[in-house]
Amino acid sequence: MGSAISAYKGSTVTIHNSSIDTTTDPVASALEVFNNSSLSIDHSSVINSSSDAVLLFDNLNGDNDDGSVGRITNSLFDKGTIAFEIFGNVRAGIDNTIIKNFSESGLASYNQEANIAVTNSTITDNNYGLELYNTSNITIATSSIYNNSGYGLFAPNGHAIARNNWWGDATGPLNTISNSSGRVMKYPTTPHLQGMLNLRHG
Repeated sequence: MGSAISAYKGSTVTIHNSSIDTTTDPVASALEVFNNSSLSIDHSSVINSSSDAVLLFDNLNGDNDDGSVGRITNSLFDKGTIAFEIFGNVRAGIDNTIIKNFSESGLASYNQEANIAVTNSTITDNNYGLELYNTSNITIATSSIYNNSGYGLFAPNGHAIARNNWWGDATGPLNTISNSSGRVMKYPTTPHLQGMLNLRHG
């Protein structure tokens, strides 16, 4: 299986006011971006992905480039395995976007080179909301992360700054380090998150 749309070697893909539904023609990833390429999605939907909705990949082999870029705004991602899977030197911005019903996670990142910002978005009804492995440059702000069956934010060896987010309950997420009264058990107690979570209660 390939993908519905792929970009390689400095290519640019722009998707605006569109809908991608792979129900009748399953593909490995709905959208794939490799090797210093750019993807922009605005006012669009990607639904019923058999695997990743978006795969962003760059610079795992030491290539000397500026990295791949993903800009996602005002869009919907619904159903699949992972909404955004990120490897290597990738810059990704996700704003005012809904991510829901993914069986593994809404966003998974695996490398320190990635630089990711998630703002004003809703991540709900997934297994994990976000998974971070060896990832050190991610900011999650003014977003709603709730009703994820595993963790809302899982970072066993990653590093995240999460500010002013809604975690599904006014008490915020349970964390024995900084919020032992929280009633929402949505991220593991880990030193990588200590002092980095500024919770929005409501």
